[in-house]
Formats: sequence, structure tokens, C-alpha cells
Amino acid sequence: LYIVLFRNTYLAMNLATITYFFLAGIGRYFLFLSFSDNKKGAFIAAIVYMLNGYMHTFVIRGNLNVLAGYALIPFAFLFFAKSLQSNLIRNSIFSGFFIALQIFAGGTLLIPYEIILFLTYGLFYLFGKNLFSRALKIIFAGVIIALVGFGMSAIKLLPGLEFIKLSNRGSGISYQEYL
Repeated sequence: LYIVLFRNTYLAMNLATITYFFLAGIGRYFLFLSFSDNKKGAFIAAIVYMLNGYMHTFVIRGNLNVLAGYALIPFAFLFFAKSLQSNLIRNSIFSGFFIALQIFAGGTLLIPYEIILFLTYGLFYLFGKNLFSRALKIIFAGVIIALVGFGMSAIKLLPGLEFIKLSNRGSGISYQEYL
């Protein structure tokens, strides 16, 4: 969008970087507020998340697609956590939508870490009264998130999976052939 508006690639990349860091901070701020009402703590959490040195190494090298996915993680996790508290279907759909946006942005590098984050939170969510109901809620939310997230991004994922078979990554020797 910035390239279309300004017709300058360098300006567009810089504006996209600023936008992604701003979105990352806003997402982390609202995520922190969903767990605690401390606005100062939420602001500090947002600043720390925005100034993460690991992400800055990607930005310096020009990998803005990783930063785009990184900026959407707090939103996906926020709606996952909210889905376990109230309105399971709507919040799970929103979480899946943000995961689909991550995939469209090219930030698939962080999806496995996000899955581990969701599973860890789900494991801690299990502790409490009515274990079966909580487990069922986690499974139902996970299925909805996976169906929406990967269903909406199938237009990008499926051709990529087909292309891997034709590329040099897919033409290597398999483990069974090695044995």
C-alpha cells in the first residue's frame, strides 16, 4: 500500500517497518491489559516487545515479512485467551483470522513458536475446576483457530506445498531411501 501511495520503495519499507513495530506495540499493550489492569505495566511490556533485539536483526537484514508476522502474534494470542474466557466461537475466529494474516504476510517462521505458546497457555488453563470442560474448550478453540487460519490462507499454502515437491528441497533423498 505504501508503494502505491508514495511510489518510493525505500520510503515504503521504512513506513512499513514503523507500522509493524507500532502494531506489535499496540497488540502487546492490549494483550497485557487483558491479563492485568496495570496500564503502566502494559506500556512497558509494549515497549519491550517493540524493541526486541531479535526482531531488529531481521529488520536490519531487510526481512520485513518476519516482522509483519511478529506484529500479529499478540493479536492472535489475545483472541485465543479471550476465547477461553468468553464467546469461544467469535474470539477463536478472530484468532484464526490473525494467524491467516500472518501467513499472508509471510511470517510463517514464527507460527511453530506461536503454536507452542498456545499449547503452553492451554496447559496452564487446564488447572482449575471442571477439567473435562476446560479441555473440551481448548480443543474446540484450537480446531476453530486451525480451520479458520489455515482455511483462509489455503490459497497461499497449497500452491507453496505443491511447489516444494518441484523445487530442489523436494528433490533430495528421503530418509527411507537413505536407510
